[in-house]
Amino acid sequence: MDPSDYSSNEEVDERLALYDAVNDTELRQLCLRVGLRPHPDTNREELIRILLDEVTHSTNPIDEWRNGLIAFIKKYWTRMKPQLTCPAKDLESKNPEPCYGCSDIRVLACVVEQPRHKQTIGDLKKK
Repeated sequence: MDPSDYSSNEEVDERLALYDAVNDTELRQLCLRVGLRPHPDTNREELIRILLDEVTHSTNPIDEWRNGLIAFIKKYWTRMKPQLTCPAKDLESKNPEPCYGCSDIRVLACVVEQPRHKQTIGDLKKK
């Protein structure tokens, strides 16, 4: 092994060690805080590598539906606000991306439960 390879591996180990005291939930929260949205199945090592910008993470395909729902809620806010019981009720005041706090299944349920509006939500997710 070339000595320069050894020092770079040692450097990587040191960078990985920075996250030893951080649990998996905190790693996921760090990713979200810096604008990264890793797939829920992403393991600990991959989360760390994403944070270290060593790998490109794949995006969660459900995020497009989250964006569509958020855009739909914003578009029809005055009509929807009194009906909302989920985190989206705080859309204007506290949480500009409320659907990102919901599970993938909850997001899909929101879309499926609104069959009349599914096409509109789908159109908005593309924007």
